[in-house]
Amino acid sequence: MLRALDEYVIEGVKTVIPFHKLVLQDPNFIAGNVHTAYVEKDMDLSGLVVPAPVKVSADEQPAARAVTVEVDGKRFEVEVHGLGAFSAGSTNSGKPAAPVADAKMRTSADGTERVTAPMQGTIVKAAVKAGDVVKAGDLLIVLEAMKMENHINSPRDGTIAEVNVKAGQNVETGTVLIVVK
Repeated sequence: MLRALDEYVIEGVKTVIPFHKLVLQDPNFIAGNVHTAYVEKDMDLSGLVVPAPVKVSADEQPAARAVTVEVDGKRFEVEVHGLGAFSAGSTNSGKPAAPVADAKMRTSADGTERVTAPMQGTIVKAAVKAGDVVKAGDLLIVLEAMKMENHINSPRDGTIAEVNVKAGQNVETGTVLIVVK
């Protein structure tokens, strides 16, 4: 494992490889004399060498985004850099929102869009009701999957014709959530 970590090369971002190498060389870890709080309480981290960050010009610097994460039932906003393909919407409060799920759409002959669940999950909230006017990108549904909230946004401008789900409801992939006319 140490050889593999020595040969592993990742450029442009910090990794936890130096930490893993330190753990694998720790005498207590090798002897199996560790517990679940060993790193926090007993491990000597003085040998941890973290490589200097790679300098990136202002033009190449990816924008930071605030992301809400949940740990042990508590929510925190953290700033994440370099998310590249990550896309975020915004909430009604103007704060950055959770990742936008890639919802599937089925278009009917009359131009009606049926927005379907991109994954199995639990509906946290429906942000719209029948009759609401929405613009492309407006939040429709918050779907929780694998302890992560995913925002499902409107595929286009229109009026909400149907809301087929409610908070707390479990849905399968492909379930029609909202109909937009």
